[in-house]
This record gives sequence, C-alpha cells and structure tokens, in this order.
Amino acid sequence: MSDPKRRALWLAIACGVGLAGTGGCNYVAFLGQAFPQKVPATYSLPRRPTVVLVDDPRNLLGDPTLSVLIAQQIGDDLGRHAGMEQIVPPERVTGLMVRLEDDWRRTGVDQIGRSVGAAQVVHVHIERAVLSPDPGLVQPMAVAQVKVIDAANRRRMFPGSPIEAGDDPDLVPSGQRVRVELLPRAAEITDATRQAYQRKLADRIARDVGRLFYAYLPRQPGEPFE
Repeated sequence: MSDPKRRALWLAIACGVGLAGTGGCNYVAFLGQAFPQKVPATYSLPRRPTVVLVDDPRNLLGDPTLSVLIAQQIGDDLGRHAGMEQIVPPERVTGLMVRLEDDWRRTGVDQIGRSVGAAQVVHVHIERAVLSPDPGLVQPMAVAQVKVIDAANRRRMFPGSPIEAGDDPDLVPSGQRVRVELLPRAAEITDATRQAYQRKLADRIARDVGRLFYAYLPRQPGEPFE
C-alpha cells in the first residue's frame, strides 16, 4: 500500500470501525488538512460561446479600463478552472460600444451578447465601490450583481428560475450579489495608492465573481488573510 491516498483512506476506515480509543482518529483531522474540500460552484455554466460583460455606468471603480480588466480576468479564470473554451474577448465588447455610441445604453444585454457572437452573457453590474470610508483609512469594498443571460433565447438562467424577456421587471429578482472586502489599512490616499487599491479591488472582484462558476479551495490554516 505505497499510495499515500489509499493509505490515508484505509486509516480513516480503520478509525471509524475501532481505533477511536487508540488515538487513531486524530488522523481524520489530518486528512481534513491534507485533502481539503473544495467549495462547490454556485452555478455550472453551459459549455457554449460566452462573453463577460462588466457594467460600471457610474464609474464607481474610478477607472473605466478596470471593467475591461475584470472581464478579461473572469474569462481567463472560466477557461482555466471551468473548462470554458469559447470565451469572447472583451475587445469585441469595447468595439461594439464604440460603434453604438449613444445607443449603447439602450441596447439589451442579450442583444450585446448576440452582436459579439456569444450564446450567453455573464453580466456583472458594479453596484457599489468604496476605497476609503474615513480619512487616513483605506478599506476597499465593492458589491456586484451577477447574472447569466441566455442571449440566444433572451432569458435569464442565473440566479433562480429562468426569467423570460418581457416579464414585469418589478417581479424579477435581483442578481446574485457578490461582496468584496479587502483588509483595512492606515494610509493616506495619494494618486499612486488610489490606483494600486483600485487595481487590487478589481482583481478581487474578478476572482470572487469567477468563483461562482467553478469549485475552488478556501483559505487554508496558516495561509495569510487577504
């Protein structure tokens, strides 16, 4: 029994059938650390052409380019961890925005998806973003609403039951909220620190939104807090 995983499994079974009195069950605690359980995906995306659309209409992130960065990182994570091979590059969305000009805000999410060749849209709406709640304190936080829209059939797939196009908007539940908080630090806000923390906040938004769609390992004992 040279395979360490098989040996660990055998010891766990032995503990369950009679080694509790010998201290053998301490090995179960070790197993929990040696083979930690992943947090399951909240929603499994269908494998079809997908575009990530990050919407920050009030520029709460403080830099319009961060929306593109977040979309790019989410798409990369979906390809790496969720097996999504057909991710529409965010440059297509940017190009469509330039072409539509003032009509962009009047264009539906499903229509945007179809226009860039996507069958579904991961729509991320930045609802709130703050870098510094008080002078001398940097405590970045953000709240995003996340939805998955079936662009081909014009209905919402996540969260909850599919919502058909044309349904009463007052009856449509809000998207899946993702709240992101970075550790607070005492610091003065300069242009350099603002840009640095805006980027860190954007990186965390991208990571946490992406994790809705694939299993991941939580922070392990001994790892630094973020």
